[in-house]
Amino acid sequence: MAEEEGKWRATSSAVIFDDNKRLLVARRLKNPDIHQFVQGGVDEGETELESIIREIGEEVGLDTKKEGFVLLDDKYQHSEHYTVKRPTEEFIGKRLRFFLFHWPNADITRCKYDTHVGKSGVPEFSEGRWSDWKQLVLDCGEVKRPMYQALADVLPQRIDEYFKDKSS
Repeated sequence: MAEEEGKWRATSSAVIFDDNKRLLVARRLKNPDIHQFVQGGVDEGETELESIIREIGEEVGLDTKKEGFVLLDDKYQHSEHYTVKRPTEEFIGKRLRFFLFHWPNADITRCKYDTHVGKSGVPEFSEGRWSDWKQLVLDCGEVKRPMYQALADVLPQRIDEYFKDKSS
């Protein structure tokens, strides 16, 4: 299938799971019924990995090195169509690269939500919680549901393989 022409916004997202295979999700401040993974745009001069490490710090207040995060892989991608007009640019959608992280000995009470307020001046998240895949797909909202369902179809097996290899 040919790629639609236009400018795509590069975006990174973090799938963070704990020792019990629970997923860290955050509640949107403007839409409190919606929970999602940490995500954000890739700034100029930044790699996708640098971007998501920065976003984890900004949105949930965690330092991935100090917390001992383990990066499993980053091969999961999704394109989401939308139109956004900004004063200097227009995007036809965003390309998300999902980074799969294990957070060993996770303690959700160490999260500090939206320690950095972005360009909008408004925090994005109000709080976080642990979730399973089924609940996340229900709670992520209509826009993200197909994308999160696609992840739920492949990532639980990858997480299981990780723990199996780790115990070997």
